[in-house]
Amino acid sequence: AMTEHEQRVAIAEWMGWQRIKDFSQGLMMPPGTSVCGYPPPSPSGFAIIGKPIELPDYTRDLNAMAEAEAKLSHDEWRIYLGFVMGVRIIPKLASIEEFHKAWQSTSGQRAEALLRTLGLWKEGK
Repeated sequence: AMTEHEQRVAIAEWMGWQRIKDFSQGLMMPPGTSVCGYPPPSPSGFAIIGKPIELPDYTRDLNAMAEAEAKLSHDEWRIYLGFVMGVRIIPKLASIEEFHKAWQSTSGQRAEALLRTLGLWKEGK
């Protein structure tokens, strides 16, 4: 299974974050921004415009996951809900209990479902 950090990076890249190739720390920046100078590495290993910045914590923050979910297409949403519900079913055929399970899912469960929906989930060795 992917680590939480690997999941955060994969979702951030899908959201448009870019790796800063010029730095050895594997830094990233959010979409629509530019880097000035050489930002110092932050404890998380990411930086933007000369100061440290944290990647959104998709695996622990429902608000961050809501931003990612908003980028899904209609067809991706149907697949995503199937993964959140724990089975690959057509959501319109789901019971209210299955929909309730989806609404109650944690950000970690949603992050994995999102990555599986997008074909970005990597199984462990």
